[in-house]
Amino acid sequence: MIVWQGKGWLVAVIIFGCSLSANLITNWWTGSEDYWMQTKLPLAASLLVSGAICWFFGLRFEKEPTRVLVDEATGEKFILEPKHTLFWVPMKWCGALAMVGSILLTAYELMPGAD
Repeated sequence: MIVWQGKGWLVAVIIFGCSLSANLITNWWTGSEDYWMQTKLPLAASLLVSGAICWFFGLRFEKEPTRVLVDEATGEKFILEPKHTLFWVPMKWCGALAMVGSILLTAYELMPGAD
């Protein structure tokens, strides 16, 4: 089950779209699916790009104005702040996690003796 608030669902769409694009471009560039299966560098590049996109949109969506609603019966005020999360993680931090994942994948791939 995927849990999101606001436009947080875009994180999954962006990461999936960038990964699929990287896979198709890699397969086209190399002429086969072997390179995608043998190395993690194209996936790491797609995570870096998708993380930057998620970070940018997360910052932009955070700047949406808050709304104040007033209950007519009691006069009580409710403040609605924009929240855009995926699994309770704000969108910009999902982007940061994707970029950290990209760095870790690259480090693992470039480590001597890694399969």
